[in-house]
Amino acid sequence: MDHLIIRIISELLLPPFSPFGLLLLGFVLYAKNWKRTGSSLAVVACGGMIAFSLVGFDNFARSPWPQVPERIALPYPRAEAIVVLGAGRYLQAPEYDGDTAAAGSLERVRYAAKLYRETGLPILVSGGRPGDIGTRSEAEIMQDILEQEFHVPVRWVEPDSEDTQQNAERSAALLRAEGVTCIYLVTHGFHIDRAAAQFHKHGLEVVPMATGFVRPQPDTVLSWLPSFEGVARNRGWIYETLAGLKPF
Repeated sequence: MDHLIIRIISELLLPPFSPFGLLLLGFVLYAKNWKRTGSSLAVVACGGMIAFSLVGFDNFARSPWPQVPERIALPYPRAEAIVVLGAGRYLQAPEYDGDTAAAGSLERVRYAAKLYRETGLPILVSGGRPGDIGTRSEAEIMQDILEQEFHVPVRWVEPDSEDTQQNAERSAALLRAEGVTCIYLVTHGFHIDRAAAQFHKHGLEVVPMATGFVRPQPDTVLSWLPSFEGVARNRGWIYETLAGLKPF
């Protein structure tokens, strides 16, 4: 329930709801004869709606962008295990007859399989069923994909965590019990710093192994037209900013 409450609060603070909520407040204040305040809030809300739908605004708001490391190649720094964090599920997928991995989880799983083939290190997959929704956890789904589709074994499955903080806490407990102190951490580039900090907090040395880096889009006329891509990209950096305050 705590996780559900946190997610509801975060959704209220994220676009597209946040500017709509501000607009609604402006209408209420206007109706209550706070006309100047209500009108000002409405103008700010409309400006926010437009800004948060622009790829160009995302290009500007994220500056300076996180540094993308130079191509990582063997030999890698020393580690004892590979930890892969879940990144969502595709629920009730008719073509797979049940829950399977969302695109983000697939990107991470693919990279983990590459690292396994290059290093032979054992893999831990971590991710639960946030909000008790769905029939299978992220970790169980990732294990199946790694073993059945990539033919890569999974040693540890952590199927109960609902956020990054729990990923780190519960994964670290499993690993420390077997003497593992240093890991390759597989997640997305926008998430790696926050995730690594949580694993450090729980006593593990982390070698960041990020994938799926978000980079600036070409600045064209289309960058300054509202789009679903603009909403998604702006929502991403705002979410990470909020998550830095509370590890969702």
